[in-house]
Amino acid sequence: MKRSLSVSPSIPRLRPSTSLRAGGGLVYGLCLLLLGGGCSQPKPAEPSNTRTVRRATPPPLISIPKPTEVRYDYHGDSRRDPFIPLTGRVAGSGRGELVVPQLGALTLKGIVGDKHKRVALLVGGGGVFVLKDGKLYDNRNRLIHGISGTVKERSVVLTGPDRTVKELAFRQ
Repeated sequence: MKRSLSVSPSIPRLRPSTSLRAGGGLVYGLCLLLLGGGCSQPKPAEPSNTRTVRRATPPPLISIPKPTEVRYDYHGDSRRDPFIPLTGRVAGSGRGELVVPQLGALTLKGIVGDKHKRVALLVGGGGVFVLKDGKLYDNRNRLIHGISGTVKERSVVLTGPDRTVKELAFRQ
C-alpha cells in the first residue's frame, strides 16, 4: 500500500539534505555533553593525617544595667501632697519614716483656741507639727513619741525625750 501525502501548493515540501543531518547530530551531541557533563558527583575529600580541633569561643559577656526605681518625695512644708487622695485612707501613704524633730528646729507659727483648750501650730524640723492635748502630732496626724508640751496664751513649752525643756514664743 502506497501512502501519499497531500501538501498544499503554497508550502513547498522540504527534503532533509545530508549536510543538515550531519549538523543535527552535532547539535544533539553538544546538548548531551553540556547537560550530562555537569552532573558529576563531587569527589570525597581525602582524609588527612593531621587533626584540626576548633574550640567554640563563648559569647562575650554583656552587663545589662538594672533599671533604677524613680521615687517621688514631696517636700512641701506648708502644703499638702497633691498625689494623696482627699477621700479615704490609703495604706502606705506618707513619706515613710516618722520624722522626730529637734526642739531647736521648731518655730511657733500660730495658736488657736477657745475657752476650754488651745492648739499650737509648729513648723520646722522637716515638717509641720500640731501640739494639742499635751501631745505632738505630725501633718499626717501621727503621734510623735517622746515630745510633749503645754500651750500657753502667747507661747508653747516643749519637753524633749531627754527631758530638755524649750519655750517657743512668737517672733517679734
